[in-house]
Amino acid sequence: MIIERIGMYEGASRTAHYHECYEMRYIVDGECVLKIGDDRHRLTPGLAAFTAPREGHTVVYDERRPIVQYLMLFTLDEKDGELAEHLARLAKKRVIGVGEGKAYFFETLRMKMESQSRRLSLSGVHQCISFLYGLGEDAKRDVDASHPRIEKALAILHKSLSRHTDVVSLSHRAGLERSYFIRTFRKATGLTPMKYLMRLKVEAACSLLSRTDMSVAAIAERFRFSDQYHFSRTFKQMMGVAPIVYRKNGGDVGV
Repeated sequence: MIIERIGMYEGASRTAHYHECYEMRYIVDGECVLKIGDDRHRLTPGLAAFTAPREGHTVVYDERRPIVQYLMLFTLDEKDGELAEHLARLAKKRVIGVGEGKAYFFETLRMKMESQSRRLSLSGVHQCISFLYGLGEDAKRDVDASHPRIEKALAILHKSLSRHTDVVSLSHRAGLERSYFIRTFRKATGLTPMKYLMRLKVEAACSLLSRTDMSVAAIAERFRFSDQYHFSRTFKQMMGVAPIVYRKNGGDVGV
């Protein structure tokens, strides 16, 4: 198994498209309709959906309330025959109840796959395989309950892209002392809470830059940056190019 990409996105490609690999989407916030051929599947928080390689699909949602979702693209090889059969069964079901509050699992997996450590990357692949095999067998299975308060904080951050949030209020809502909360959050995600939120905002901005015609100033205002220049500076630090260059280059591929 090879995990090609995993990440959090606000919004989705609204045009019909397909991938050369498997796609799994997990809804964190908002709702959408996944159209595959003549079939329509409503997705809400806590639900996941699969599409098979080269299977065309379209995502429809209300632009006034963009969805927040995790997307994972992955391929299988000849050694993954049993897993391929399992995924074929899941793809027929289309929609799987995973349960809300799984952002920590996906963030842990993403952190491992972005690591330069081969050991951590392999750990992430095995973690993903275990997760996939568990789907459909016991929808109520708890993927990871070891950090319920960090999971709560992640859920708050995912819903705070267009709101003001500071580490004091976040630690209070998570029920942890501030310095302990920051240490625990950094251990779980590799980033401090505010840097994590900034990354979420930049990733959400990437979606808007590549899939809408919103101005850079409007995007900066939407995600509560102090001004357009603050947004552009932060974006370039994280993405390596300015927002206008990212848009000119076509941004990311459709998901």
